Amino acid sequence: MLLEKSSYSNDFPLQIRVMQVKDYPLHYHQDIELVYVLEGEVLLRSGYCTYSLHEGDLFCNNGHEVHSISSATGDNVVCSIKISNSFFTQYFPKLSHSSYRTYSKVPHDERYDTLRRFYLTILHDFLKKNFDYKKQCIYQMNEMIKYLNKYFNLFSVSDKIVVGFESSNQITIDRISRITDYIYANYADKITLQNLSESEHLSPFYLSHLIHEYTGMSFRDFLCFARAERSEIALLETDKKISAIAKESGFSTTAYYKKYFEQWFGHSPEEHRVLCRPEISGPDHPGSMKDVPLSKAVALTEKMLSLITSQDVASSHISRAKLDLDISGQGETATSLRPVFTVNITDEDYEMLGNSIPSILRELLGDAEAKISIPENQVSQQGGLADLLRESGFSITASHTLQPQREQAPHYGNDTCMAPIHVLKNYLFGMNDEIRIRFRDQGDVGMIFKGQNGSLTSGCIRKTLFFGYQFLSFMKGDLLSLGPNHAVMKLEGESPAYMALVMNYDERSERLMDVSSTVYQAYDAISGCMDELEANLTFPVLPGTYYAARYLINDSASIFGLMGKVGFPETGRDVWDPFRRLISGSHKSETGLYNFKDTANLSFNLRGVGMEIMMLRLKEE
Repeated sequence: MLLEKSSYSNDFPLQIRVMQVKDYPLHYHQDIELVYVLEGEVLLRSGYCTYSLHEGDLFCNNGHEVHSISSATGDNVVCSIKISNSFFTQYFPKLSHSSYRTYSKVPHDERYDTLRRFYLTILHDFLKKNFDYKKQCIYQMNEMIKYLNKYFNLFSVSDKIVVGFESSNQITIDRISRITDYIYANYADKITLQNLSESEHLSPFYLSHLIHEYTGMSFRDFLCFARAERSEIALLETDKKISAIAKESGFSTTAYYKKYFEQWFGHSPEEHRVLCRPEISGPDHPGSMKDVPLSKAVALTEKMLSLITSQDVASSHISRAKLDLDISGQGETATSLRPVFTVNITDEDYEMLGNSIPSILRELLGDAEAKISIPENQVSQQGGLADLLRESGFSITASHTLQPQREQAPHYGNDTCMAPIHVLKNYLFGMNDEIRIRFRDQGDVGMIFKGQNGSLTSGCIRKTLFFGYQFLSFMKGDLLSLGPNHAVMKLEGESPAYMALVMNYDERSERLMDVSSTVYQAYDAISGCMDELEANLTFPVLPGTYYAARYLINDSASIFGLMGKVGFPETGRDVWDPFRRLISGSHKSETGLYNFKDTANLSFNLRGVGMEIMMLRLKEE
């Protein structure tokens, strides 16, 4: 079949494949395909042109362009990204009529490097499948299409080869791009130079001169080129008469069609049909392509990306760390974890939250072992806090040493995403055997941040610390690996389950937990950290399909991060109160299914202060 149909998942309008190509027969798509040579050399035939593409070359097959790929010399690795026109036309209505041309004879042009960077970033995010990768890929593709529209939705002809448009004049680029769009959208209709000149507010003479100067073709040749190019599908896919195809393509006579087809393709339409039909993709000619192993695809993508980004690396104080850890052959350690919690609840908490306290505790701790410390005066009070907790199955104890936090020096690191990292590190490295939780910050509910270490703000908004305790409550089982920035556990339970955790922070953000600071200093320390951590963790698992849940805790969506973006307004004022009540601290999450043989290989990528957690549970058949 000449038409190769593309299928997409409901939530991902891209189809990405990294492969070694010996022979990818003649075909076309309704959607746009972007081809990138990651290694070696291939021959790509598009229309009447055959291009020799080398490592680093990026080529665009527009919708309804007949093309094929074959090996040139030796092995190669090629990536194909097909994009769903039906999805992206909601942002770019003219996408189906695009004519992107990205082949260039110019040795270096920064516009092409920018295009390559977009492509490789999308590919890298897809291969690594880091948190929210689908959303990031779609966003990057939107940006890439904008860039294609700005600089590459037009072309010229040089020595009878269709190449990218070479001009630095944006007005000229925009004008020729509009003309190209119009011709490809209406090639089968009657198009005149007069009509085009009126739409561009130029004289026909000047427009004719402009088209010829910048495309290498006269207006008539340009129009007939588009018609001949578009006729190839009907020529190869149907048995229609040549005269019918000529008419459908916009030619006034069959003779004109044959003349211009032969001018570009080098032979008549009849000869083209005979020569090319045996080369069409189909059951008798499936081609020879095989997928490249993931590890090789990642390595090649990172190599190509580093070549582009090395020249414009940001400031030198940004740290970029990579952690590749394979513990698949080390076996399980003897370290067993089973956290025990003590939660301090005050009279003020009970007055504020009342009967909702047990449900919040269950959300916070799940079924982890915990005792609830309450004021001594509440222990024997009938129908009060003690009875409420006992009826909900909690163990209680009287508090004798709980001091009001508002008398302590504020540590605003407690309000940031560094707080859960600090708590988890202390427990995992045995620096804090007893996990004592302050249930809620004390004092005026109109003042959101007080530098206290409660899991809730005084206004009962969940802080990132709340979610840190949540994940800590799941850490029941055997520790497989532990380091300054990671932990891997096999969780206890009837169904095999695992947890992998990666943390990223710098010295300045870590110091927030030990010194007093202002809220602005804390925000600067967290937002100022641009360090990056890429981690690949490989560990043993039982074979099967796993439910996977990935979580990201940072200050991008936390109450602290949101307030910091607007300069920490005076939250006690009535004007801010309605907004404050609508904001809830949160972590980001996504789910999926993973198939593993005997090892799991998980990838994480963090930028700035934050923590990413992956939880796996074997799916029962």
